[in-house]
Amino acid sequence: MKKGYSFNVGGTFAGISSFVNDDDVDVTMMAIDYMGGRVNVQVSEEFAKQYEGRPVGADVRAEGSVLVAGGKFRLLLEQVFFEGDKNFVPLSFEDAVQGLIFTGIGFISRKRHWIRKDDTLSCQIDLKLFGASLTDFQVAPEVYKTLPEGQVVITGQVVSEVKKDYKGNLKSSNWFNLLAARGEERRRVRAEN
Repeated sequence: MKKGYSFNVGGTFAGISSFVNDDDVDVTMMAIDYMGGRVNVQVSEEFAKQYEGRPVGADVRAEGSVLVAGGKFRLLLEQVFFEGDKNFVPLSFEDAVQGLIFTGIGFISRKRHWIRKDDTLSCQIDLKLFGASLTDFQVAPEVYKTLPEGQVVITGQVVSEVKKDYKGNLKSSNWFNLLAARGEERRRVRAEN
């Protein structure tokens, strides 16, 4: 069973920034804009120096891993291709809209829904991922209807935000929207006589 989560994202290069995180560690991030949002992927200083001269607004594709710890989603870059690179595949409109998509194994242990006082439907699940348990996790009603309980392969979107705190320091946070989950079919092996 593959335990990790992998991501891919296509959009436009929005620059590289550095800041000190809550643990007083220097963090360098590459920002990629997609239609409707931005995602920030952690990169090494060497990577930042290699790509800091790239023009902001250039088309880019990136792939990597998603680490989930305590309900936080940390993005680690493994490959990047800029417009003009040998292996770059041009972006489609769908690429520009979807943002950062990741996939991997999860487990839905409970589903529940109810009608609020304002007549809107509220849907929640308990979702276990490698590295976190998301209890009372809100999902869109159209996604909720399609979700099975038990072991699933999830498809999610990670959204990033970098903003200043009350001290004026930059902080980065990522959250995730569940887009789909399908039941994980177990393979049955037949003994041949």
